[in-house]
Amino acid sequence: MVSFIYIDLALLAIFCVWVFLFLRKNKKKVKKEGIFMLYKTKIGLKFIDNVAKKYPKALKVLAYVSITFGFVAMIFMVFLLIENVVLLAQIPEAIKTPPILPVLPYVPQIFKVPGLPDFYFIHWIIILIILATTHEFAHGIFARLYNVRIKSTGFGFLGPIIMAFVEQDDKQMNKKKKKEQMAILSAGPFSNFVFMIIFGILFVLFLSLSIAPTSPLYATTAINSSQISSISLNNQDVGYLDIQSLDLKEIQKTLPEKIPINVKINKEEINSTENETFLLTKDYFIQQFTQIKDHKNDSVVVYDDAPLINSKIRGEIIKINNINAKDPLIFQELTKIQPYQQVIIETTKGEYEIIADKNPSNESRGFIGISYSPKATNVAGKIIDFISPMKNPFMRYSPRYNQQIFSFFSTMFIWLVLLCFAVATFNMLPFAFLDGGKFFYLTMLSITKKKKLSETLYKIASILVVLIFAAMVIVWLLRLIWPNFFL
Repeated sequence: MVSFIYIDLALLAIFCVWVFLFLRKNKKKVKKEGIFMLYKTKIGLKFIDNVAKKYPKALKVLAYVSITFGFVAMIFMVFLLIENVVLLAQIPEAIKTPPILPVLPYVPQIFKVPGLPDFYFIHWIIILIILATTHEFAHGIFARLYNVRIKSTGFGFLGPIIMAFVEQDDKQMNKKKKKEQMAILSAGPFSNFVFMIIFGILFVLFLSLSIAPTSPLYATTAINSSQISSISLNNQDVGYLDIQSLDLKEIQKTLPEKIPINVKINKEEINSTENETFLLTKDYFIQQFTQIKDHKNDSVVVYDDAPLINSKIRGEIIKINNINAKDPLIFQELTKIQPYQQVIIETTKGEYEIIADKNPSNESRGFIGISYSPKATNVAGKIIDFISPMKNPFMRYSPRYNQQIFSFFSTMFIWLVLLCFAVATFNMLPFAFLDGGKFFYLTMLSITKKKKLSETLYKIASILVVLIFAAMVIVWLLRLIWPNFFL
């Protein structure tokens, strides 16, 4: 099977060739404006007009919401950037990822940006079309609401990078009331924010339909792959020297669901060597096969050889000792379990009896080998827990269908939400060339009533934004070169 990365790179190459041929074929229709090559069309003009004429009352109410959002987003973004400068100086360890990166395919992979999923070309082009179209059409709809003529729509090209635009009549725009101009300017970012909420809801629905609890969360331990002395495949022990010669493709089809791994632990405090047995499920073995095969100082996550994983339990856990799995009191119940105590686990498939073992870290306590996902304590975490379909803290959730298909769409939804938010807030920065630049100027003009003073404040704001970004880069470079510079 061809790897997805090769398909994606092929699509990127095809797209670059298409852009080149398109610009060459339409070179008489393409005009250079600044650093962009613009291709003007009439696509969408009727749609923009129809929406503006059909819903004028609703749009005029939304105009106030849009302007309010503009102010909130502007203030939020400025404070966020300043906070980032401070955090870059205060974090214990200097981060290797640059604080400013272009939103382009493969950038998160190349720079290994922590916390971000991989970003492929196919995701980038789909999201770019959605973001640009909704953003620019929102500008156009509000412009037509206030009778500002739309000259054209179209696409802009900077090499293979594509953008959308809606060209309005600037003379008519400048003659409109300041409130109307601010509504038009903030409409684009506001639409991105609205679509962030829409895609967020769709993402939650997608997860609810796509994932289901598949197995209990068994207790895990991290071991060093160099400590693995043998593994058991098809009831035959394979020594660590033979592990290095294994071919995953050959053994993958015949792997058992649970694979015993014998680990030689060096206990320095008693100056002796002791063998211990852990387990790996089939999927965990496949995921960590490279680390196991290399037999180097890589961390491998294994399951404790415990009663629960060795039982024949099936279905989603509903109750443990007659206490609901979602009841906070259940965690207290688990701490009371004694060695060799009978534990009754009720699942959607039936009722199971398990005899607790001694806890490896404290033999006076019982141990059945179950783990759980702790609930978040901060506000953001509680919101995520509330909307997440993964409600059962004792269950592992997996896709109902092909993992690659699930990963493709879940990654796209994550990037849609993130980039909708980023575009919505970034565009409201009080900086020239952004929607927030003129929005800030009009705000100052409304307050001061003086054009020259407002222009001066607008220029100062633009310079300050540049200085904040420069400070982020300088602080990052200083921390990278001298890790203890600010500590």
